[in-house]
Amino acid sequence: MSFNKKYIKQILKDVHPELQLTNDAYILINDILKSLSKKIVEGYESDNDYQKIISKIMSGKLAINTMKEWNNYMLGTYDLIYPLKSIDHVMIGLGLGLGYICNYSIKEFISVTIEYITLEILNAAGNITHNMKKIQINLGNVGLAIDGDNELVNLVSNVFRG
Repeated sequence: MSFNKKYIKQILKDVHPELQLTNDAYILINDILKSLSKKIVEGYESDNDYQKIISKIMSGKLAINTMKEWNNYMLGTYDLIYPLKSIDHVMIGLGLGLGYICNYSIKEFISVTIEYITLEILNAAGNITHNMKKIQINLGNVGLAIDGDNELVNLVSNVFRG
């Protein structure tokens, strides 16, 4: 199961409306988001643990801004792009337990987190694509975007590790 491409494209339209995303770039981003979602669930113990979970997966501005986005969502100033039903399907596809699927808060937190990380990756990859005077973000652009940001490198390393 994967995150629906239309939601990733919706985020892309917010940061680089003139660009498109190749299928191989989508597949890589989707793999990162699925692994990130699984790491969040694996670290979950209670609704008060989100800061602790994030600090194990990411650092610096990514961690700070993820928690800011979560706080904005909790204050009602942030609307989710990924529907929670989509999160359910991904969690089932990852073989995660029904208890997590029934937990509304963890799904909201996953949605906020993956939306923010998607935005960061697409923004950086879009900037690279613009600099190359291209109109499609490809796998190489996503790789360069991640490699060019130490925090994204650490995040990807953490979500794919063990």
